[in-house]
Amino acid sequence: MKKLAMGIGLLLFLAIVLPVAAAPVRLSMTSGGVKIICPNGNGEKCGISWNARIDNSGNVNGNAQLRADFPDITLHANIDQLLVCGNIAYVGGVVTFSPDEPTWLNKHICFKVMDGGKGGDDYISGWYEGNIGFCKQTPFPPFYLIVSGQAKVA
Repeated sequence: MKKLAMGIGLLLFLAIVLPVAAAPVRLSMTSGGVKIICPNGNGEKCGISWNARIDNSGNVNGNAQLRADFPDITLHANIDQLLVCGNIAYVGGVVTFSPDEPTWLNKHICFKVMDGGKGGDDYISGWYEGNIGFCKQTPFPPFYLIVSGQAKVA
């Protein structure tokens, strides 16, 4: 009888613990030393960095920075939206720092990133005003090839 009670106790313990252990996996996207050819047509490189994650409770946090020397522009955004679909991440956030372009300040922006996998090409879209729903449903101009650094969508 004692063994039966211990067996039932173990089953009850596992019934409580296993669903908690099977909580949703965190999703994330990050960059490392990313540069693209600026869309101004003069061949300059723009620096972009970002990180965003979804925790097990579904909360999104992260940040993104864009730095271009021509035209001179710096933007920082707090990321509050992330949707990962395979190797593409749709990202949204609010611009919190924009000394060169004050019209961007406090606007919600979105962009998307494509991870080409190990040895493949990675791409990023431009930054657009809108949320990730806008980013996902809008056919943007072609992605910009990431010419140095890498993007990781996981």
